[in-house]
Amino acid sequence: MNKKIFLEKLRGTFPDFEVTLGDAEHVDGESVFVNGHSIELAWSPNLDILETKEAQCLEMLLEDVITYVQQTCHILSKD
Repeated sequence: MNKKIFLEKLRGTFPDFEVTLGDAEHVDGESVFVNGHSIELAWSPNLDILETKEAQCLEMLLEDVITYVQQTCHILSKD
C-alpha cells in the first residue's frame, strides 16, 4: 500500500466527508483531517517514509486511523 491508496481507502470509507493529510496540530508528525478537523492520532515518520520502509505499516495504521476518523465524523455530524 502507498500513500495514494491509503487516502483513497479512507475517502471511499467516508465519502460524505473531506478527508486529507497534513501536519498534526499539537504534536510533531502527520495526521488525517476530516473537514479540516484533526483526528486524535498522529504518527511520525510521515506516510511517504513509512511506505518505503514497509508497505504493511500503512495497512496496520489504516485500521487505527479508520477508528479515529469514525469518531471525528460522529462528532462533526452532531454539530
